[in-house]
Parts: sequence; C-alpha cells; structure tokens
Amino acid sequence: MSAVMTIVERDCVHMITDAAIYDQDGVFLYNWQKTTPIPGVNAVFATRGPVFAFVAVLAALQEFEFSNFDELRRQIDEVAVKVDEILGNDPFELIVAGWSDENDRGEVLFRQTHGSSMHRTEPGVTYLMGDRAGFGVAIAQKWNRDEVLARFEEARAFRDDITCGRGEPIMGFSVGGKVWHAVVRPGVAPEFEILREWDDVPGEKINSRPALPAAA
Repeated sequence: MSAVMTIVERDCVHMITDAAIYDQDGVFLYNWQKTTPIPGVNAVFATRGPVFAFVAVLAALQEFEFSNFDELRRQIDEVAVKVDEILGNDPFELIVAGWSDENDRGEVLFRQTHGSSMHRTEPGVTYLMGDRAGFGVAIAQKWNRDEVLARFEEARAFRDDITCGRGEPIMGFSVGGKVWHAVVRPGVAPEFEILREWDDVPGEKINSRPALPAAA
C-alpha cells in the first residue's frame, strides 16, 4: 500500500507520499501524484488501497460544495458514506490534510474502512490525528527533508501486503516511483514538489534501486 506521512507545524501542514501504482502482482505500472488537491478547499488528500479509491473520493467530493476546509471537516463523514457507496466492500484508507481557519492551524483527518491493529482505529470512524502521523511509513519528528526521505527509504525496503487487504495476502514491495511533498498554508493554494525519484521500471516489480536526484 501507499506510504503517507503528515506533519503539522505552526504555520502549515505537510503531506508526503510515494507515487507508485502497481498491479496485483506488485509490478510497477506508472507514477501517480497521490497528494491530490481538493477543488475549492485549502486541503489535499491521499488514499491507501486500490487505485480506484482515489477516483471514488473525487467523485464523492463533486456532490458537495465546500468553500473551505472547515466545511469539509464538518461533513467528512457524509463524503465518506458516498465513497463507500461507490467502492462497496473494498478496503481503503483516506487521509486529508488541510488548514482550519476556525482553529488557525493545520489539521489531518483519517478514516479507514477496515480494521488495523497498527493504526488502532475503528473502521468507519473519522479521526483527527496528532501533529505527526505515518501510514505505511515511520513518523518523522519534524519537517526535515533528510529525515523524511530516510523514513521513506526505510518504508521502501519493507515488504507489505500488496493486495491491500483484498483476498489472500501477497507480500511484496509497494513504496516506489517518487516522493511527492505537498504543503498547505493559510490563504494560498497548496504547493507541490518532488523530493526524490527512484529508478523503478514500468513492467518490473518495485525494488530497492538507488534514488535519482529530484528535478530542480
């Protein structure tokens, strides 16, 4: 599954993800920017699980009109119900990072549709996360590029269930492609950059090849 990290600072909130899309056998297909801006809202989201969960979230969001993150936060459970209607019983996780004007701080919301002892959260319940959170990747203590990338390198070397909880577990590498970084600040659109690019080859399984430098 995808690796997603969030870090809340006094004046912003960071979301960092990998970019690998792979098939049921763990074969790398292509890169995808998983830090996705939410239209009309100062927030981004990422999903963990089947790739079409991302499409389902976007489809559900189109049925609502939000002008800011606080409106989305108050109705996030209604959005999640729409997503569940689209996905059925497929397991996935939703992470939203945005700027709350009401609370004058960055906030991270998390919801899953399947049980997980690692997260210690109930399926179908939306949680307000703490200042640092990691999903499929260890937590960095603060926003520091080198520390964040070190945690993603560790996650890249870890074998996970690449079925995303659908059917019998198949263990393989699932973190790859690129490392995308999104920053959400008050009053401006989210900013995006690539922190790292790995030499994963479409048509081959994700592995631990050396990283390529990020584009300037």
